[in-house]
Amino acid sequence: MAQRQAASRDMFAEKDRLRIATLRNNVIIHATGKRAAALALEECREGDLVVVNVKVEQQPECDVMDVVHLRETGSIALWIEGETLRRETARQRQGARLWTQ
Repeated sequence: MAQRQAASRDMFAEKDRLRIATLRNNVIIHATGKRAAALALEECREGDLVVVNVKVEQQPECDVMDVVHLRETGSIALWIEGETLRRETARQRQGARLWTQ
């Protein structure tokens, strides 16, 4: 699926300052900014995936992709395999790039 097409799908619900998607048993919470990130980290539960554009100092019970993680991995593709949310990073697919070393 093309990135533009995937981004245009109406799968995220807006709640407060958060964008939340539920894919089978997987919850993905996207937040932009410090306040929204703090709210997302309060809302998340074990097994949830939180994506934020700030640095997270303390690891909550959910899985977090913060700005530090995303700088290391590059973009991340997500898809469902059975009941599991599978991830593949740009780094896994293409290897380390010269400008990231």
